[in-house]
Amino acid sequence: MFLVGAVVLPGTAAAKPATQEQVHALDQKIRMLERKLEIEKGEEADASEKGTTLSAGDSGFIIESSDGAFEFKLRALVQGDARIYTGDENAVNDTFLIRRARPIFEGKVGDFVSFRLMPDFGGTEITLFDAYVDLITPLHYPDSAGESVPLAVIRGGKFKSPVGLERLQSAAWTHMIERGYPTELAPNRDIGAEVYSGDLINGKTGNPFNYAFAFTNGAPDGRNSPLANPDDNFEYAARLGVEPIENLGFGISGTIGDK
Repeated sequence: MFLVGAVVLPGTAAAKPATQEQVHALDQKIRMLERKLEIEKGEEADASEKGTTLSAGDSGFIIESSDGAFEFKLRALVQGDARIYTGDENAVNDTFLIRRARPIFEGKVGDFVSFRLMPDFGGTEITLFDAYVDLITPLHYPDSAGESVPLAVIRGGKFKSPVGLERLQSAAWTHMIERGYPTELAPNRDIGAEVYSGDLINGKTGNPFNYAFAFTNGAPDGRNSPLANPDDNFEYAARLGVEPIENLGFGISGTIGDK
């Protein structure tokens, strides 16, 4: 004799097909989720466009707006020197020096204004070397490479006089830690105003010509200008240069003024 039985467990019954109302409700939920994701993505994109970026590299630490209109750079130049003399008969002591210790703050505000601030802590006292603002005029022209170059930049504040070619070169790029004796015959940094082509000081472009005209308080040869005009007379400096072939250039510069 055989006994056959069957047990029906809950949930094992065949599922009923979803009604039209349930399908419609599920479709509405999916649409709402998709719309929510689109809104969140849009908010993230807007935040990215309105936000800033922070980067670090060869140019230092850079904080820049997403559209590139505003920028702030922080970098530094530190140079040391060891001066050792042979023999004990020398009157000068052997010594180590912090020759230069310069934090450099640079930036731009919009497309037409940039600035630079550079003190120096390397000497016996703190000295403000650079403190100027550049106003880039809207007049541009294409160089030989097709890039847009400003026809004139107006600079005001404390900056390098445009006379000495070696002086215009940054201390970070000179072959020796000290400059040559001819540079001692040219003024260093001065206070006043200047009009120059964008490729004279802030980098080279495909333009073979460059110029600079400065109107300043007047600085002693090989030295920086004092805080105020010491003699009630102003100094005028100019520089004209041409580079017909890459790395081969000719120029003339000079100053005029009463002392």
